[in-house]
Amino acid sequence: LSLTSYAARAEGVVTKQLAGQLNGRWCSVAKPVRKDRKPCDKSVVPNVDKAIARLDGFAFIGIADRWNLSICLFHAKFGGPCLKRELENTRPGSHEGDRTLLP
Repeated sequence: LSLTSYAARAEGVVTKQLAGQLNGRWCSVAKPVRKDRKPCDKSVVPNVDKAIARLDGFAFIGIADRWNLSICLFHAKFGGPCLKRELENTRPGSHEGDRTLLP
């Protein structure tokens, strides 16, 4: 799966997840994981207003691509030191993917 194909498939998925809409998560996978899971329905339009409204209830939102910074910002907001074990990659993978299209 190319980065471009993944981006097209994943477009709007997080918004749908936040809004509690069907097919939010399954739009980012190539095929249903189990037989009882339906393929992505691209006709479902993400409910942006509902997703934004739900974000108002979040005390903190970090960014996975900026994990270390997010963890330290979390501690700056809520207290406590940044611990080395929080900054370790506990799920390393061998595939870096094609990052040439990323900013």
